[in-house]
Amino acid sequence: MKTGIFEFKKVSISLVDNLLKKLDTSCGPGVSGISTKILKAAHEELAPSVTELFNKCIETKIVPNEWKLAIVTPLYKSKGVKTDLNNYRGISVLPPLGKLFEKVLATQIIIYFNMNNLFFNGQHGFRAFHSCESALHELISFLNETKNKKLIALLLFIDFKKAFDLVDSDLLIKKLFHYGFSNDSLDLIKNYFFNRQQKVKVKDSFSDLLLNLLGVPQGSVLGPLFFIIFINDLAFLLKDLMTKLFADDTTLIDTHENMDILITKFKKKLEILINWCKFNKLDINWAKTDFMFVTNKRIKAPKEIEISTGISVRVVEQFKLLGVTIDNKLNFESYASMIKKSVNRKLY
Repeated sequence: MKTGIFEFKKVSISLVDNLLKKLDTSCGPGVSGISTKILKAAHEELAPSVTELFNKCIETKIVPNEWKLAIVTPLYKSKGVKTDLNNYRGISVLPPLGKLFEKVLATQIIIYFNMNNLFFNGQHGFRAFHSCESALHELISFLNETKNKKLIALLLFIDFKKAFDLVDSDLLIKKLFHYGFSNDSLDLIKNYFFNRQQKVKVKDSFSDLLLNLLGVPQGSVLGPLFFIIFINDLAFLLKDLMTKLFADDTTLIDTHENMDILITKFKKKLEILINWCKFNKLDINWAKTDFMFVTNKRIKAPKEIEISTGISVRVVEQFKLLGVTIDNKLNFESYASMIKKSVNRKLY
């Protein structure tokens, strides 16, 4: 049960001073032009004024427009032709003071969610004491237990299409309301999303400003937090499937003694996922989504499984999850071989 209603609280000078002292000086100044080195070096002198500014934002429920303007630099992914825009990753830089303010808000939201146990336990992304390692450890431990019990495990590795970029802020606001956020706190978050803009930088040239109408802001502090809150209810709805999440990396698992029964039940349970995606306006990239069986039993796994009319998902023998290649025998021979080749290339 939730304890109370969530309200953003004003901050102290000592807290802001501490945030300024810990600024990462390698971060760019964004559109503000104020170097992080200056902000960090003058933290004692600036802390009172910055504190007053932050508290005024919380009081008026307004985020300065400058803090919502991102400079995006396209970075080549080092694969594919350079003329294809899909082979570039956008690196977004926001003003450092804006990111500090986001950190203030994010800390308060996280405390509230943790105190009320609102986060799904299987979410390992962007949470303290959680990591890729903890997600993989829990998953592999469960699969080994399944093998020891002579059961068949069926895993579905889901690939969401541009999940962070498609979050609907209006839907997020509605979810936050149901998590117990007050009208004042929601008004501040609404303003945070209102009139967000970006411009692209290529060498010394800038594009025209473009409004961001969808998605959580790239390069922000609140963006990843808002995303895991947005997807949080999915796992609770899929209560009949084991769910492991790392941000948008979603793995669903079910077990049974019989492969045919396992497949039939799994497909039925996936109806909840498909309906959730429709309601939340997120799409699954079925071409990059895979099934995998893990068992000690001798089974003849199908090459693909039909989820619904027109949607078939291939069955693979191995899958790269969070940087680690997991095979259906859990012997990790393929992953060890890949690491060996990588080390040899670097040595020679």
